[in-house]
Amino acid sequence: MVGPSKPLSPAIAFTFAIVQEYMTKDESEGFIECHRKYIDVQYVASGIEQAGISAKSACCEAAKYDKDKDFQKLRGKTDFITLDPSVFAIFFTEDGHIPCMALSSFWNRTKLNHDILS
Repeated sequence: MVGPSKPLSPAIAFTFAIVQEYMTKDESEGFIECHRKYIDVQYVASGIEQAGISAKSACCEAAKYDKDKDFQKLRGKTDFITLDPSVFAIFFTEDGHIPCMALSSFWNRTKLNHDILS
């Protein structure tokens, strides 16, 4: 479950960042999400996690798009990448992604999620 998020003041009007601290979760608890307005840059500052990624065009809608939250749940097939402090991921508006997934064990970790208006 996602823990307290700490929004950071935006440096400019079209971007914002959130620091999240939480435990990774089992794949069965995850879902594909996507955004239409913001590009999602994710950097795991401590710990390790898997992130699912898929082409949004290859997925089906699981819920209606929420314009106010720039958020939509999707269903589909994903491939997984590993995120740790040595890498970051950029999820574009054409991508679906599943954040916060455990690798082989659960980690308490800190992640910076930076959203940029596309």
